[in-house]
Amino acid sequence: MGATVLAVAAPALAKTAPNIACMQSAIAVRESAVQKAFTAYTQAVSGALTKRATDLAAAWVLTDTSARRQAIKGAWVSFRNTKQTAKKMYVKDRKALMTTFKSAAKLCKVETGEDASNESLDLQP
Repeated sequence: MGATVLAVAAPALAKTAPNIACMQSAIAVRESAVQKAFTAYTQAVSGALTKRATDLAAAWVLTDTSARRQAIKGAWVSFRNTKQTAKKMYVKDRKALMTTFKSAAKLCKVETGEDASNESLDLQP
């Protein structure tokens, strides 16, 4: 006399609908952050260009050739360093905000594949 085994069906997992409003909010926050990061980058480069122009103008006032050459070189080195620092900061900020965005998108239960495929476009200042 065997025991009767009753098959109990597991409840079907309900599929959660993507939260479009949540995704729209996450995108709005991301885009605002991208704009702020890019504005900071362009302001830093613009400031570096202004300083370079001022430094080069001051260098060409010098009558001593050696001092003038050193001042010109210093102006270009300063410009390059400021621009490189600004770009590094922009890339760092951009990567951080994309990480934040991807986490937010997961909570919205929406796949970001199409949206994230172009993220590298913003890395090209």
